[in-house]
Amino acid sequence: MCIIRRIITLFVVLLASMYMLAERNVYRVDSMITIDMRHGLPESRVRGLYRLSDGRITVLTAGYLSFFDGVGFKSVAVEPEKGLPIEPIGKNRTVFQDKDGRLWLKTPSTRNDEKSRVNVFDVKNGEDITMDVISRFRSSKIRGLYGDEYGDVWIIDQKNTLSNIHNGKILSLESIGSNIPMWLSLHKGKIYLLYSDGKVCVVDQESGTIEYVASPPFSGEGWRLINSCVRWHDDDLWLSFYIPGNDDEGLIAVLDTADGSWNLRHLNEVVNDFIIEKDDSIVYGFKGLEREVSCILPDEDEGIWIGTFNSGLRFMNPRRLRLLEYNNSSGRLPKTGYYPTERCHKNGLRYANGSVNSSMEDSKTGFVYLATRKGLFVIDGNDRLLGIIDDRYGLLHSNVQSVIVGVPRNNDSFDSVGDVWFATGTGLSRLRYLPEKRFEVIHIGILDGLDLDGKEFISQSMTLDSCGFIKVCYPGGYCSFDPKDVRDWDYVTYGFPSGFAGSQLESAGKSR
Repeated sequence: MCIIRRIITLFVVLLASMYMLAERNVYRVDSMITIDMRHGLPESRVRGLYRLSDGRITVLTAGYLSFFDGVGFKSVAVEPEKGLPIEPIGKNRTVFQDKDGRLWLKTPSTRNDEKSRVNVFDVKNGEDITMDVISRFRSSKIRGLYGDEYGDVWIIDQKNTLSNIHNGKILSLESIGSNIPMWLSLHKGKIYLLYSDGKVCVVDQESGTIEYVASPPFSGEGWRLINSCVRWHDDDLWLSFYIPGNDDEGLIAVLDTADGSWNLRHLNEVVNDFIIEKDDSIVYGFKGLEREVSCILPDEDEGIWIGTFNSGLRFMNPRRLRLLEYNNSSGRLPKTGYYPTERCHKNGLRYANGSVNSSMEDSKTGFVYLATRKGLFVIDGNDRLLGIIDDRYGLLHSNVQSVIVGVPRNNDSFDSVGDVWFATGTGLSRLRYLPEKRFEVIHIGILDGLDLDGKEFISQSMTLDSCGFIKVCYPGGYCSFDPKDVRDWDYVTYGFPSGFAGSQLESAGKSR
């Protein structure tokens, strides 16, 4: 029965993959999920997306900066008045993370402020640290600020000098002109400076020599670069342009950096972002989101994130969204009980008396796990409380309903310590034991199709069946999944115990 189930699942995924590849300009799949204010997004007006080094997705809305770990959002209001004023950089927000882990956000000018603003954030707690960071700059009068693909930050001062704040590299841009670029990109030792009128200046990074200047052969006038849409595909630079006030015409300009030639693609709409396929075709539309796409982010795990102007986020990944299977059932799975062993009982009374929903003892490690209304209590072989896994480690709710131990890992190592799985009211999580009493935690959530339609998981209702599938009951049914189908690198990983949440641990499943 388990083999038949796997064959059917594989066949469905293959059909979905064929269907996705059939369309080039518009993706038509039924595996798109919506993530919006119902799930904790502070606003539905998405203006930018960026993947942090720890795996979280940064979501820029009209007034907020949000960090999404696949389960929940941590959001902070952006206060432009705290930001560094620079010359206008275009109509879109841009964001990048530097090599020190800080997040830089550039917001456009507004009707009340003719300057664009740069704010800097600590990604661990979302704190605005702009004043502390910019006080270290040698020059207080900055015209432009940029981040490159390697985490370096560059500034342009009043003398039109380009400086790298990390290594002190200085280049003069006086011969290029007085305007500042909208975008800076590094590629194979060359600095590409991209200007609003389409001009591309290529500078040798070591010598500072301007190697060539190229501009697209526009048909007509008034074309302007869309500052959030700069893409590299092999050695070609892809740029999107629009004419202010004209929403019915767009243009993609492709620069062949080997010979400096251009290829122009005219479109019947403004394209704010796009995906480049292997055959050089582009995808910029999605079924049901006509002219609503503000930004697109392909992630490293076969997924596609889509930001919309007014309707929140969309996420696509057919493989991942088919992890869970839902079943209607009037019966209930056998309950594990509050205290299956005397050690569980003793530690439950000692550490969480009156709040235990279920518990388990792992015979291989000697650890005891208490599922409580205050989180998952982790107790070592000497009956000492190592810590509590709660909302500090990515749980939406600290009320843990069920826990099971000894679940075989997905790395085919039969002699390894099994995983611990636990369920909150509306979520599923995995705890994996590492050497030296360390653990890594990941959470199954909406990106995997977890949606109980307002219901919640029942306490003590988590079991591992004879086929190796985990089953968890909710009123009127249960969901099931094969834990070996959970690919470690699809998820944001939390280190436990840790001084802060959000630290990415190296996984044995895939090296980054």
